[in-house]
Amino acid sequence: MNRSAPPVFQPFVLTKKTAALQRLGDYVRQGYRWYVSGALPLEKVLSFCQKQDARYGLGWSVVRTREARKAGRAVYRLLLLRQEREPDLIYFWLLRTEGEQSPESQRESWRDATKKGERLTFEGYELYRDSKPGTDHPVWTWRIPLDAEKELRERVILLIRRKQDGLLQDLLDGVYRAPGFSGVRHQLKKLRQLVCSEWKRSRKDSEPMPVIPDRIGYVRRLPNLGQPLWEILEGKPRQRAVRAAKALPLRGKRGGGVPDAER
Repeated sequence: MNRSAPPVFQPFVLTKKTAALQRLGDYVRQGYRWYVSGALPLEKVLSFCQKQDARYGLGWSVVRTREARKAGRAVYRLLLLRQEREPDLIYFWLLRTEGEQSPESQRESWRDATKKGERLTFEGYELYRDSKPGTDHPVWTWRIPLDAEKELRERVILLIRRKQDGLLQDLLDGVYRAPGFSGVRHQLKKLRQLVCSEWKRSRKDSEPMPVIPDRIGYVRRLPNLGQPLWEILEGKPRQRAVRAAKALPLRGKRGGGVPDAER
């Protein structure tokens, strides 16, 4: 790598899981419903990104991307995530829209994020379309998969009935640290109701209930917190929170593996 200047193609790497989940929801809502995903060692990510850019035009300008979609061609986005607890590993999601695909694209094992069994999932959460009361159209949000939610509820009931209060408190403390997407919030509210009703049914009034937070935080719009890949490879520390739009070259030039959600 040229140490005097960053490479021409500059993928941006998110460093917060919640922000990455939010961007994935944005992309699917904007029509990037097809995806492939995985994880790579840090030392292999640059060559991977350059290869995908050569195949799919990840650094295209907004105008060129819009023109391609209008012409009926598929367009692509790449999202990268590096977590503090796994500094040598990069998670990736390559996403595309409907439309005419290149020969390289047709060889990928694309999954459809809108189909049951193929939804986007990451670290115990899944992206799904929810019909919220008071809205005129479904919204994309994250939740605990229903099978996992069922197991969680059964586990809570079992711990209450067996009077394993320490394990129960540890379980609830972990669950209530989940990111407050609307789908997760709805599940946590139902879980609180379950704990209260099962405690009343199985335990004495004199026995103190586990501590459950009264308030579940919301996930607000988050910046694309992270840094360009070339800075990570150079070993430069992240100095502050930056949005991808500020960390990357101006629109219309080559760059930006993770563009703003507005793109």
